[in-house]
Amino acid sequence: SLPFGGVKDSGFGRFAGVEGLRACCLVKSVVEDRFWPFIKTVIPKPLQ
Repeated sequence: SLPFGGVKDSGFGRFAGVEGLRACCLVKSVVEDRFWPFIKTVIPKPLQ
C-alpha cells in the first residue's frame, strides 16, 4: 500500500485528510479581551 491516496484499505483514504480531521473535532468558542487594560469580560456562572 502507498502512504498517500488510494481507495478502501490502501493509503490514507477519505478520512485521513483535512475533512476527516474536521469531522473528528469539536468546535469551541474562545473569548478574548481585546481592550485588556480597560475592559474585562465578565462571564456569568452557569445556572443550576
